Amino acid sequence: MAIDRRAPEYLILAILKANPAAASVPNKNEKLPLHFAAEQNLSAGVIVQLIKAFPEALDTLDANRNTPRDHQQKDDLSKEALMRPTACWIEETEKEQYYIKVTERREELRQKMSQLKDAVDSSNHRIEVASNMMSELEPRIDKIDCAISKSEDYRSQLANMKGIMCNHLNKVKLRLSKLEESTSKNNKTEVNMMNSILKREYVEGVKSSYEHIMKMHQEMKKDLIQMKSLVEKRNPPGKTLGMGIHVPMA
Repeated sequence: MAIDRRAPEYLILAILKANPAAASVPNKNEKLPLHFAAEQNLSAGVIVQLIKAFPEALDTLDANRNTPRDHQQKDDLSKEALMRPTACWIEETEKEQYYIKVTERREELRQKMSQLKDAVDSSNHRIEVASNMMSELEPRIDKIDCAISKSEDYRSQLANMKGIMCNHLNKVKLRLSKLEESTSKNNKTEVNMMNSILKREYVEGVKSSYEHIMKMHQEMKKDLIQMKSLVEKRNPPGKTLGMGIHVPMA
């Protein structure tokens, strides 16, 4: 134990504050920390804190059958603390623990109230901000409502215009269809006419060529007759020409 080893009083008090249950732990000779404190004549502050941590130690006997009260004290405050009845210490300790708990509870409630107050203030601020936003948004909402009403009218007008345009479009499509049919017929007529013209030109061309060939044939025929006549004049019938050409009799 720290007291048995004569540790500094500030260290003893720090250990006791961190672990109050250490005041009720005896050593092998059944001595409690209060026995050592009374035996070593420690300060009244250490003795009082040890008694408060474990008041029953005042009546606890060690292996030598001594209680902390059996040790002589140089400090009157220490002696007074040791001679005070155990029941008074227990009552005072319980009161202190109760006051500590009440104080802690009050502090917790104060903190909660502070948090609630902050939350309320924050909520009020948000409500104020929301109210300001609503005040700013109401005119915009009214404008939007008016715009929606106008847009509905516009939609109705657009629907009517769309119907009218569809009717006109259908009429235009019908006219285009008729025009295409008429154009198709005209194209066929033109094609037929072109084919007729081409055929006629071809026939005329062939006829002209045939006539030209016939004309050339007649001229060639005339030339042959003239040549035959000349040959017959120069050579009698049945004789051979000087070049070995035999001219048959007509």
